[in-house]
Amino acid sequence: MLYFTRTAAGLLVMLSIVLTGCNDDDPVGPDPGEDVSFSQHVLPIFQQHGCTDCHGATLQENNLRVDSVERLLIGGDQLGPAVIPGNAEESPLIRQMSANPPLGNRMPLGMSPVPESQQNTIRDWINEGAEDN
Repeated sequence: MLYFTRTAAGLLVMLSIVLTGCNDDDPVGPDPGEDVSFSQHVLPIFQQHGCTDCHGATLQENNLRVDSVERLLIGGDQLGPAVIPGNAEESPLIRQMSANPPLGNRMPLGMSPVPESQQNTIRDWINEGAEDN
């Protein structure tokens, strides 16, 4: 009986770990054919990966904020505008998330890289014109 109790407890712990990985709060990209929305798709990615912790309203590393389209278009002190509407590959925001960024460290600093699927959502948003939507 003691073995069964320990085994059942272990299974419950493993199940809770698996279910925690299935987080409904994970940002989801747009449906096929739908435009990417900054507020619904891009900003949640920044929030999930801690980008807004360093580049948000309360803390603005290098005077860069990623919590609004207006501030992304203004950019920060080091690289100028973070986003070039219509040109994701030349946008410093995308370049700083790459394995070999042009300046300093890959972002988000000290965190796991933003998954490629989420980077593609951000790229699509920029290439669609970086609308404030």
